[in-house]
Amino acid sequence: RVAGARTVYYSTDYVFGGEHEGKIYTEDDAVGPVNVYGSTKLAGEVAVMEEDPNSLILRTTGVYGPEKQGKNFVYQLCAALGAGRDMPCATDSFGTPTYNRDLAAMTVGLVDAYAAGIYHCVGPETMNRHAFAVHVADTLGLDAARVTRVDSDALHAATVAKLGFAAVRGKHLGMVIHKLRAALPVSCHPRSVKDALLHWKANPRGAECKF
Repeated sequence: RVAGARTVYYSTDYVFGGEHEGKIYTEDDAVGPVNVYGSTKLAGEVAVMEEDPNSLILRTTGVYGPEKQGKNFVYQLCAALGAGRDMPCATDSFGTPTYNRDLAAMTVGLVDAYAAGIYHCVGPETMNRHAFAVHVADTLGLDAARVTRVDSDALHAATVAKLGFAAVRGKHLGMVIHKLRAALPVSCHPRSVKDALLHWKANPRGAECKF
C-alpha cells in the first residue's frame, strides 16, 4: 500500500457448494466449500480482505489457453482425440470455462478501473464438461465422437480406484459475470468459447497444442 501497489488474489468457484441443480452463482451468494481446496481459498479471501480492504478478489475456474506446461484440459483433450483415444467427460458437472488471455485482460481492466472487492472473472458461458469438450472438438475439427459421456460419480470412483483418494467436488458451479461486465469496457469482456479457441489457434504460444 505504501508503494501504491494493488493486491490481486485469485480464488475459485470451489468456495461454493455446488449442490443446487441449475444454480449459477453471483458474488453475493452464500459460500460453502465442500473440499479442502475450496476451504483454503475462501480462508485466503477473508485474510486478504482483512489485511487490505481495497484488494481485488478474482474468482475464476476452468482456465484454458496457451501455456508452457501444456497441461490444462484443452491440451489433454486435444492430445487424446488426436491420438485416437476416447476422453470420458462428465455430463452432470457444470462450470464456466475461462480463456487465460481474457482472464489477464479482465485483471488488468479491473486494476486500471480501481475496482475492489470480489469479482467473478470467468467466460460468458456455463456448460457441463462433456458439452465443453464437444464444443472444443467441433470448433477445432477433432473427432467429437470420442468424447464419451460419463457421470461425475463414476469419474470419482475411477479416480479413487486408481489413486486411492479423490476430492469431493460440487456439480453445479457456474458463475455469472454481470458485475464484471458493468465494471469493464466491452474491449475487456471475455470471449465465447468458440471465439477464444479460434483466437488461440490463430495465435499459438507456449506448449504446442495438437489442434
